[in-house]
Amino acid sequence: MTVEVPPLRCRFIHAMVGLLAEKMPLSPARREEEIFRRLIELEMQAESGGASETSCRVIASVRRMAGNAIIRSDLPVIRGS
Repeated sequence: MTVEVPPLRCRFIHAMVGLLAEKMPLSPARREEEIFRRLIELEMQAESGGASETSCRVIASVRRMAGNAIIRSDLPVIRGS
């Protein structure tokens, strides 16, 4: 199986890494929401800005993980009896 790796010089991948590394003076929940929102924007920029298909898939995957983290944090925790 061949694994496609996005170009290391892709400006959109660099922007994503910078976004994920950025310190944000927000509560953890607000930080997750802000990262998710900015990943959506970055994904749209990458798609319209000529990023490779692989780079777009990587950004979309990280965006989905961020969205799933928000959903999971909102779910109630059910404890056994």
